[in-house]
Amino acid sequence: MLTINGEPLADVVPIKRRRAVPTGEVLAIFAGAPALDVDELRADLDAGIDQELPHDPLEGTGL
Repeated sequence: MLTINGEPLADVVPIKRRRAVPTGEVLAIFAGAPALDVDELRADLDAGIDQELPHDPLEGTGL
């Protein structure tokens, strides 16, 4: 318990965290989300991310 001048102010308790969110709650959260255009998303990602590696990651490994 936290006190100020001996007077109770608050109880200190551990946070109880969920390990999973119920399916119904997730569906409700995303119900109003806009539809995703997969082809547009892929094009945006391809335009913004360089897919080429600067070197062969397997070079020198014998593979």
